[in-house]
Amino acid sequence: KDVSNILNLSSKRNAELNVGRFLRIILGIVGGGIGASPDVVIVAMVEGV
Repeated sequence: KDVSNILNLSSKRNAELNVGRFLRIILGIVGGGIGASPDVVIVAMVEGV
């Protein structure tokens, strides 16, 4: 039971990392015109969740 919970957490974390990487690429492209740092935006989004 504990092992499955750990696996679920790790897979969820990996999914979040993939989404973050995707967002970073998108924001890197779009953020250049906005002038906001993609990392700051991502941190704000992650902390918000």
